[in-house]
Amino acid sequence: MPVMGTNLDNNLRVSVSTHFLKRTRAMALLEERFDFNAPRLSFNGITTGKSVDHHNKFLFEAVLDKLPDDILTLNRSSLQYE
Repeated sequence: MPVMGTNLDNNLRVSVSTHFLKRTRAMALLEERFDFNAPRLSFNGITTGKSVDHHNKFLFEAVLDKLPDDILTLNRSSLQYE
């Protein structure tokens, strides 16, 4: 598991590995265009919102460059600051 980004906030460039997208709807939307078995495949995007869930874990809303019409809610530990 990567180190959590301490610099994360709204409107920042981030990247997310395909490993962390497996439980999201992004896999279904992107599987026709990309080979998810490729090593080091990741997607860039921008954070748009920040919240805390009932387990006190930070969640970020992110818009990926390849999916500009969809907002994904991702754990802070899955995002990497660019």
